[in-house]
Amino acid sequence: MIRLCKGEKKLQLIKEMNYKQNRDSIYKYIIENSNLDQKMEHELYVLQTYLLSLYREALETDINLNDNNLFNREDFELSADDVKRLTILMDFGEADRCLYAAHSTESILPISPTERVSIASIVSGKSFSSSYRSSGRSNMDQEFQCGTISYLTLEALRHYQKNFSKTFHQSQVEEKVYEPGIFVTSERIMKMVAKLLHIGVDSPDPKSTMYQPIVFNCSSKAPFLLELFSRSMWLLSRTRREMKVSTITDYPKVMQVLEKQLQMVLSRRPKDFERLTAYMTEITFEEVLAKWQEEKDQEFVDLQNNNASIIELKESLSKENEQYVIHQRINVLKVGQVFPKVTEKKTGKYIFVQLSRNEKELFIFDIKNSKYTEQMSLQDKISIGDITHIATGLNCKHVRLCKSPYLAFSLIINSEKYVNFIADDEKMACYWTDAFHILTNTPRRSTYYQEELDTIVEMDVRLKLLELQNVVIPKVPPPVPPPPIEKPSVTPRTKILSNNRY
Repeated sequence: MIRLCKGEKKLQLIKEMNYKQNRDSIYKYIIENSNLDQKMEHELYVLQTYLLSLYREALETDINLNDNNLFNREDFELSADDVKRLTILMDFGEADRCLYAAHSTESILPISPTERVSIASIVSGKSFSSSYRSSGRSNMDQEFQCGTISYLTLEALRHYQKNFSKTFHQSQVEEKVYEPGIFVTSERIMKMVAKLLHIGVDSPDPKSTMYQPIVFNCSSKAPFLLELFSRSMWLLSRTRREMKVSTITDYPKVMQVLEKQLQMVLSRRPKDFERLTAYMTEITFEEVLAKWQEEKDQEFVDLQNNNASIIELKESLSKENEQYVIHQRINVLKVGQVFPKVTEKKTGKYIFVQLSRNEKELFIFDIKNSKYTEQMSLQDKISIGDITHIATGLNCKHVRLCKSPYLAFSLIINSEKYVNFIADDEKMACYWTDAFHILTNTPRRSTYYQEELDTIVEMDVRLKLLELQNVVIPKVPPPVPPPPIEKPSVTPRTKILSNNRY
């Protein structure tokens, strides 16, 4: 219905849907007590986008920081003297106690007066003034200069200061010490949150299902957006300490990690503020790194399987690298292996089997002990050309003597004679059967053969992609340019030779 309305009627309908009783009904009868399908999740996302669009005007309205008609800058930004005074009182460890914090408006962080840690440890014994000068505010990049903030950011700061005073003071001190300042940071975090929640978009995403249950389960005294902003400011403080950064040059990295943390938190769809805080506590900097690595690996897998250029490259590399796998299999036979001697459905002594250097004959030696091959006597010599078939697994007559059918394989010589083998493990059995299939020009290969070939090809592809230095690979190759309309004129050879005489 909201989609079909326009202008004032649409705005009025959105405001009516934003009434607490309407949101409570949606939460109680739709979100809480039913299994939602993808279509319903999308409808909730669309409604959420319309409800949060009520903040759009405040988000796009800028306020000059030096305009004292709306607020006093000193109410939010600390001076050097204030920081010195607060270093005795502030406790950076109190943010770590928020795991079981409630979503009341009293405080996220209950703290005992006896648990106080000075901020002096952060600046390593240096005075605030020297630390402040070393940070280089005078040389700060232009992007960190802030002359205005949005009206929505101002309201969020007021909410943060009023309801979470302890962590607000913590943010004040950290932004003064580490820079770029509480106004720059709060404005960036508000824009970050607005981006994640699609506030300010002209129309909802037609495929998104990222609705947040708390939007429909919060009161007017604790609006979801302002509460999320307050917790994001606290999360920034914790993330900064986890990353062990303290300079302005690290600021973009911290904000990038913070955005990923918020994205991961919102993807879990917490149903109340207590769980929202708990999820923020769980998703640490290490969790973000692990998530990025997972996404990077998945991106590489998708690139390998779907990109036409990479598929063509893999086919080329597969033909080249297959020779390495073939040589490895043949070398296993040339080195030789000890096998139990199988005779008349029983095992007794041992044999040592080895391929000749010219790869044309197979030598079988009798040995007394499986560990010592110094004293060997040649029992048999088989020409590779006489091997007519290689039997494996359940097709072997001696399979009952094996712990597993995958360990058994046999050579059938001239369709009459059988030479039976029992390998120590499945992998070694596959190596030998692969080698015999290669020597007899049989196309059959084991699963180990293909897995090892795929591993080598994947490593080569990764090396090729590293050489590109993160250049984006197009999904389809660029079109071949058409030939020129007219061929360029070529000077006759005789004329060139005559000119060279002079």
